[in-house]
Amino acid sequence: MFTKCNSGSNPSTYSTSGGGVNVSSNSTSGVGDSTATPKMAEEMDDDQSSDLNENDPDEAMDVTEVENNRFQKENHLLKNLPYYKELQAETEEYLDKIITNLVNTILSQDFQIGVTIYTKSLKTYIVMYGRKFTKEQHIKLINLYVEIITSKECPLNIVNDVADVLNILLRKPELLTRDDITIAWRPLYDTVDRCIFHRKYTLSYNASAKLEALLKETVRLSNVYFEPGTVTQVLAEFSPMLCPTSPKMVFGLEMLKHFLPFLDVQAESEINEFMKHLLSYCDAWNNGPTWEWTVLSLFSTAAWNMPGSFDWTPYLPTMYARIMKNLELPVHFKGARNAARENSLKQFDYASVARWMVSTLGNRPQAIQHLCTFLKSLETYYNPTNHGKWTMPLGALLNELVSSFSLRLKKERYIDNKKRWWYRIQSERKLTDEEIDKFVKATSYIVLDFYLDLNICGFVLKNLACIRPNIIIPAILEKYEGIVETVTEPRKYMTTLRWVTIILLPLMSSRKEVEGYDGRKLVIPFALSLLPAIDPNDMYKTLSALGCLHGLFNLLPFVDCSSLAETLEDEDERELCLASGCLEDFLVQFLDRILNLIDSRQVENTRMADNRTINEGANVEDISLEKFIWAVFHRIATQSSTKICKAVIKKVVSFAFANTLETAVSGKLYASILQAFVVARPDIALPKILPQLCASIRSHISDEILDEEDIDKTLLFQLLLLSYITETDGVELLKYRSDIESTFDTVFKLNGKKGYTFASHALSRFLQSLVYIYPIECRISQADYDDPNYLAIRDWGATADPRFVKMNWHMPSKPEYDWAVEIFLKYFTTYSARLANVASFTESNADFNKTLLKNLQVLLSAYNGISTMLRFWDDVPVESEDSVADLSPDKYEFGFKKPDIFVPGTDMLISKKCYEMYTSVFDYLQAYKGDDVDAYIALMRGFDSLIFPLVESERRMVAVSKSSVSLSLQNTLDPKKKYTRGGLITRSYDVHMKRIRCAGCTTWTKSHVAVLHSLFKLCINHYAKVRVNSQNRFFRVIESFEGLISRSVTSFFEPYLKEGTHHDEYKGTLYTMLGRSGSPLLHNSWAGLKQLWLALVHSPFSEKNSIIKIMERIKNSITQNFVYYPLQLRLSENAKMFDLAKSLLTKEQLSRLDYKIIKTPENPKIFLQLLNGLTEAGVDGNTHWRRQVMCANMLSVLIVDDPDVPVTKEMIEIFFDGLISHSIDIRRTTTTTLSWLLVLFKRQYPSVTVITKDALVLKEGESVHSVLQYKINPLSSSTTPTTSTWVLPPTNGHPATPSPYPIHIHKVHFGYSDLPSTLKIKLPTEDYSNFTTHQSSARSILLETTHRYLNNPDYLAKLLELWSLEDKTKTKSNKRASICKSIARNNGPDGVRLLVGLVHALGTDTDQWKQKCAADILCGIMYGMKLWNDEETNKFWEEALRPVFNDCLNSVTQETMDAWSVALQYPTIPFCQNLRCYPGSIADLLQALIGQMAISDSGSGRKARNVLNRDPNKMRFFIEFLRQRLVNKINI
Repeated sequence: MFTKCNSGSNPSTYSTSGGGVNVSSNSTSGVGDSTATPKMAEEMDDDQSSDLNENDPDEAMDVTEVENNRFQKENHLLKNLPYYKELQAETEEYLDKIITNLVNTILSQDFQIGVTIYTKSLKTYIVMYGRKFTKEQHIKLINLYVEIITSKECPLNIVNDVADVLNILLRKPELLTRDDITIAWRPLYDTVDRCIFHRKYTLSYNASAKLEALLKETVRLSNVYFEPGTVTQVLAEFSPMLCPTSPKMVFGLEMLKHFLPFLDVQAESEINEFMKHLLSYCDAWNNGPTWEWTVLSLFSTAAWNMPGSFDWTPYLPTMYARIMKNLELPVHFKGARNAARENSLKQFDYASVARWMVSTLGNRPQAIQHLCTFLKSLETYYNPTNHGKWTMPLGALLNELVSSFSLRLKKERYIDNKKRWWYRIQSERKLTDEEIDKFVKATSYIVLDFYLDLNICGFVLKNLACIRPNIIIPAILEKYEGIVETVTEPRKYMTTLRWVTIILLPLMSSRKEVEGYDGRKLVIPFALSLLPAIDPNDMYKTLSALGCLHGLFNLLPFVDCSSLAETLEDEDERELCLASGCLEDFLVQFLDRILNLIDSRQVENTRMADNRTINEGANVEDISLEKFIWAVFHRIATQSSTKICKAVIKKVVSFAFANTLETAVSGKLYASILQAFVVARPDIALPKILPQLCASIRSHISDEILDEEDIDKTLLFQLLLLSYITETDGVELLKYRSDIESTFDTVFKLNGKKGYTFASHALSRFLQSLVYIYPIECRISQADYDDPNYLAIRDWGATADPRFVKMNWHMPSKPEYDWAVEIFLKYFTTYSARLANVASFTESNADFNKTLLKNLQVLLSAYNGISTMLRFWDDVPVESEDSVADLSPDKYEFGFKKPDIFVPGTDMLISKKCYEMYTSVFDYLQAYKGDDVDAYIALMRGFDSLIFPLVESERRMVAVSKSSVSLSLQNTLDPKKKYTRGGLITRSYDVHMKRIRCAGCTTWTKSHVAVLHSLFKLCINHYAKVRVNSQNRFFRVIESFEGLISRSVTSFFEPYLKEGTHHDEYKGTLYTMLGRSGSPLLHNSWAGLKQLWLALVHSPFSEKNSIIKIMERIKNSITQNFVYYPLQLRLSENAKMFDLAKSLLTKEQLSRLDYKIIKTPENPKIFLQLLNGLTEAGVDGNTHWRRQVMCANMLSVLIVDDPDVPVTKEMIEIFFDGLISHSIDIRRTTTTTLSWLLVLFKRQYPSVTVITKDALVLKEGESVHSVLQYKINPLSSSTTPTTSTWVLPPTNGHPATPSPYPIHIHKVHFGYSDLPSTLKIKLPTEDYSNFTTHQSSARSILLETTHRYLNNPDYLAKLLELWSLEDKTKTKSNKRASICKSIARNNGPDGVRLLVGLVHALGTDTDQWKQKCAADILCGIMYGMKLWNDEETNKFWEEALRPVFNDCLNSVTQETMDAWSVALQYPTIPFCQNLRCYPGSIADLLQALIGQMAISDSGSGRKARNVLNRDPNKMRFFIEFLRQRLVNKINI
C-alpha cells in the first residue's frame, strides 16, 4: 500500500476568499496541552548509549498531547493545515485500511510483501499524523509487533522494518505504563541472539550496523516494560559468562547493559549489589582488559538511569585514573615519552564516559572536584598548537559531557515529571547551583581560551549559553569584539563568528527579569560588525557571515520603534527602540555589499566562441551562495515593515533595469534576491517589477531574432528574471493576467534553446503558483508590523505557543484554478499537436528534429506546473502470486475539488496522452535520431514525472536546514521544544508536503510497469549522461516499492544479458540491476532470483575494465547483502501471532476478511533448479573463472541449515575442488565458504544435559569454581583431577547415576563467577566412520564428502602445494587452521591421519612458507581433537603427531619462529583459558616442547635453531603453567 495515488476525494467547494485562508489552531476542538513532554530522546532514562537521534518521526512534528481526545497523541501541526476538518475522516479511514490489511496479510502469512508494505505504511501514518490511534489499538499493535519480531519463524529480511515501527510505538512511555503492557525479556534476547550473534543463516547475512542498532534500540525502549522479576532472571542468565580471562565476558556485560531493568524500582538494590561485584573485578584487573570499555558502558547506563541511587564517591579516584590512563595521551618527560597504541583513542567510548561523569554529580562536592581536575589536566591537549590525533576525540568528549549535563539538568528542573512514571531521583541528589556554575566555568574556559572551532567541540557553547547565558554570552561577545577590531587572526575571527551564530537564540531571547541578562542590546552592533565580512575575495567568510545573518534575521523583526522610545520607562528598552531606527540603513548597506558581491561573481567570456562552450553549471560555492542569499533576503522581506520593505525593494528593482548580468552565475544570484521579495511580499514587489519586465521582454523580441541561438544578453537576463518572479502568490498574479499571457505568447516564439528554456521554467513556476497550497507569510509575530504602536523589540527572539498560532495559507481559488487549466490546455494542445504524427514518420524529419526539444520541454514544464491536479490513469493493479497486498489507491483530502482534466475533445486523461506521446517520440529517436542526448533526457524526466509527479516548489519555504544555523534556533533546555512562529509555519508546511508526496503516488498498476519499462530503456542508452540520469530515477522507484516492484521488472533485464548485446546496453543493464539499496538481485521472488542469477552467470564475458568492476560489485552485493528467505513458512494455525492480529479487528470486520494462506509449493523446486544451475555453471570447464567465482559466491549464500534447502554432493564438491583451483580468487572464495560450511554443518555429538543445582555435589572445602578445574596434589609431582560427583539425569527409565566417564566442559567462563542452571556437555563419539546416525542429510553428505577428499593422497598433495605458496596475508593462515580444526572435529582421526603424514615433509622443509603451513595445519588439528575420547587421542598422538612434532620443532628457523609461536597458541586456547578439556590432547605437545627445552639447555644445543632460542625462560614458564594447572599425568 505504501502511499498511493489520489483517484478521487470527497469534494468541497473552492475557496472564494481571494486564495488566502486563515487557520487558527485554537479554533478547533482539542487544544494542545502546554505541559506536553518532549520527545522520547530526552525522556527515556534507560538510554544505553545515547539519546534517540533525528530518526524519531516526532522530531519532525513536535507532537503534543491532546486533551479530551480518544487518540493517544495527534500531531498538533495538523490543526494548522487549511483542510484540517476534511482530514479527520481521511486519517481514520487510512488507519482502518492499514490495520485491516496488516491483519489480512498476517493471517495469510504474507510476510515478505504484505506485512512489509503495511508496516511501512503504519510508520508513514505515525510520521504524518502522530499517534492518532486509541490506547487500546496502541497496546495491541505493540503486542503484535513484539510477537512478530520474537517469533522464530519471522524472516530475517523483515526484522528491520518491524523493529523500526516497534521502536516508534514504544517511544512515548508516558502514554503507556507497566500496568498497560509488559514485555518478556527472554524472547527479545533470543531475537537479538538469533539475528546478530548466532545466525544459522547464510554467510552473506552480516548483521548490518542498522539492524544491530535497531534491535538494541528495541530492547532499550522495551526495558521500561519488562515484567517483574526480570533482574533475577537476567543475572542468572549472564552472570556465568563473567570471567575476566574469557572473551565471552564482553558479550555477557553487553547483554547485562541492555537487559537489566534499571528503571524498575524493585530491582534497584539487587543491581547496586551487582555493581559492587563488578567494581571488584575492575579493582583486581587493572591491566587494560578487553572488557574494560564494556563494563564502563554498563556503569554509565546504570548511573544514568538510576541517578543518585549508587554512591560512586569511594570509586571516583580509581575510575578517573582508569579513564585518564585509557585516553593514552602522549606524555613527554625529559626527552622520554610514553608509548600509546595507535588506535587507542578510536576505542574510547566518549558517550559512556561523559554520562558516567555527569551521573556521579548531584550534591556531591568530591564528584565535581574530580571532574574539574580531570578537565584541568586535559587543557594542554586542547590547545590548537598541540594538535594531534587526540584533538577530535577530546573535542567529542567535551561535547558529549556538556550535552549529557544539559540533558540531566533539563530532566531535573525543566520537565514536568508527573507523567514520567518511570523517572526517579531523590531531591537531595539533584544538581545544585554551585555544581552548575563550576561545571559551566570549567568547560567554557577550555573552549573560549583555546578558540576551539565547532568541528572540534560541536555545540558546547550553545548548550552552556542556554544553561548560564549571563556567563557565556558576555564572554563570547567579548572575545568577538576583541578579534573583529583587528582581524589579524582569521582563524580566531571565523571561530568566534561561528560561536555567535550558535548562541543567537539565547542572545535574542534573554531578558533581564528572567535570566538576569538582556542580550538584545548587543544585536544591532553585532549585525553592523558583520558587514565587512561580506568579502568577494573570501567566500568561506562570506558564507559564514550570511549563515549568521540568516539565523539573526529569523529572530529579528525589521520595524522602526524609535518613535515609541519616549513612552517607555525601562532605560534598556528605550535604548533598543532608538537603535531600531538604524535598521533601514543597515539593510541598505547590506544590500549594497551583496550587489557588489554579485557583480564580482560574473563569468567573463574572453571571446565570442566562448558563448557556446561556457560552463553554465555553477560550482559548489556559487550554489551555496545562491541558497544563502535567497534565505537571507526572504527573511528580510518577511520580517520587514512595509516602509522598510519598500525602500529595499526600490533599490533591488532599480538594479534590475540598470544592469545586465550573465545568466550562468551572477544573474541567478540576483534573481534569487528578486524572487525572495516576490514570494514574501508580492503586493509590494510585483507592481514594481512585473509589468515593466513583461513590456521590456516583448519589446526586445522581434521576428528577426526568433531563430537565433545566441540572443541579446539583456533579453536573456530578463527572461531569467521572469522565470524566477513567476513563483509568487497566485492571487497577485491574477492582477497581471493580460501582461502575463501576452508575454508567454511572445517568449514561446523563441526557438533558441536558452530562450525557450527560461520560458519553460517561467511557465512551470507560474502554474505552480496558481494551484499549489502554501503559506503566504511566516513572520516571527502575527502582529501588524505597520501599526505605529507596535513595540517590535519585545518580539525579538520570541517563541510562539503552537495552540494560538494563526497561519495564512494560499488555497487555489476557482479563478486561479480555471486560469491555470486554461493556460495549461492552451500550450498542451499546441505543442502536443506538433508531436501527434511522430508515430507515422518512416524517416528522419529535419523540421521535426529542429523543434523536438522545444516541444518536449514546454510540454514537460506545463505538466510539472499542474501535476498536482493530474492523476494517473486507471488500470489493473499488479498482482503477485505470493502476496495478498491490497494495492488500491488511498484517498487524500486537500480541501478543494480536483476534477479530472481530459484532452480536449476526448475522454482521455492528460497523463495517458503524455505517455503515448513520450513513447512515440522515444521510438522515433531510437530509429532516426539516436544522438539527441537532450531529447532523451527530456523524455526521461517526462516518464519519471508520470510516476512521481513534481509536487513541490524549488524554493518556496525552503530554509537552510540541518546546519549550525537551524540547530542554533532550538533551546536545549526547553521541554516543549518551542519554536518561533516562522519555525512552526515551516514545520506545518513540511507536514503538508509529506502528504502531497504521499498523494502523488502510488498504487502499482500494469501501466506503471509499462512506464517504468520505458524508463529502463533509457537506463541502457548508448550515452552515459542519459544512462546515469535515468538510472537515478529508476533506482528511486525501485527503492520506493522494493520487493513488489522487483517482481515486475525482472523480465526487463534478461534480454540484454545475452550474446550480441551492445556493450553500452549490457553495461547499463548491469548497473540498473545492481541498483542502490533495493536491487532486484536481492529483493525478489525465488523465481525472479533464479531467472536473474542464472542469466548473470551465463551472460557474455567481457575483459573491459568497466564490466569487470560492475560484475565485482554485483558479486560483493549478493555476498554481503542477500538475506535468505524461507522457501515455506511453517506457522502453527494456533500461533499467538494470529490471535493478536485478530484482536485488532471487530468480529464484523473479521467476518468480512476473505484471507487465504499463501502457499508456495513450487519454491523448493525453483530453488533446486537454481542450485543445480549454479552448480553446473560452476563445474563447467568452459565457464570463465570470474563466473565460477560468482557461482561459488552465490552458492555460499544459498546453502542454509534449513530442512527445506537441499544440499547435494555436487555442491559440496565445488568448494573442495575450488581449494586446488589454479585461480587465486576461486581458492580464496572457496576457502572462506568451506570454512563456514564445515562449521554450519558440523557433526552432532551426543550430549548430556546436567542440572547443576541438583547434579553437582560439592565436598567439604570445594567451591563451584574449584570443581571445574584440575587441582594440584601437593603430595605428588603429578597432577590429578579432583574427585567430584556428577549425577547424570535419568535416561530410558534408568535412575540417576554418577558419571562413569570423565566430563569435559568446553566453556571458558563457567564456574569463575557462577554456573548456569543447566549444562549441556558433549560426549565423545565411538564411531567416526558413521556419517548418518544423529546427523541430518546435509551433514551426512558433508561428512562423507570430506572423508573422501581427505583420504585422497593426490588431492591432499595438490592442496598442500597450493597452501604452502607464499602468502603474506593472515586470512589464509586463519582459514587453514579453521578448516583443519573443523575436519578433525567432524571426521575424527581417520579424516586427518593421511593429512598429518603429508604435513611431515612440509614441517621439516627449510622454506618458511611450508613451515608456516605445517604449523597452521597441525595446530588446527590439535584444537579439533578436544572432543575425541581418551583412547583415540592417546593413540593418535603416539602414532601420528608426536613424531611429526619432534621433527618439525627441530627444523624451526629464525623466520618461522614467530609463526610457530602463534600457531602453538591456537590449540592451547582452551587450556590457557581454564577450559575443562581432556588433558591428554595437549600432554604430548608439552612433552615435545619440554624436549626442546632440554635441547636448548644443553651446551651443544644452545646454537641450535628451535622455537625456544629467542626466550626460553618465557616458554619454560608457559609450559610449567600448563603442566601444573591443566595437564594430567605428565612425566618430566
